[in-house]
Amino acid sequence: MMSSTVSKKYVHAAVSLSGNAFDPWALKTGAEGRRLAARMGEHFNCPSEGEDTASLVQCLRQVNPVFLVAKQLSLFVRNARGRP
Repeated sequence: MMSSTVSKKYVHAAVSLSGNAFDPWALKTGAEGRRLAARMGEHFNCPSEGEDTASLVQCLRQVNPVFLVAKQLSLFVRNARGRP
């Protein structure tokens, strides 16, 4: 809403509570998100083969969030530079 010229005269400030349009994950397709999640799972030795996303999610929930965020940032930086 803040980036819209239509709302400019009505909205003067906003607080982003869970991200914004400039976050690297905001513009990913479903396929790209699944590929990045699988790479994250591989890094933490989680099952990431096939369509069984429940096992991957369960495993990643056991990982320290600090490590997840650190790895997530490195995946996005590598991906933005055009590397696999």
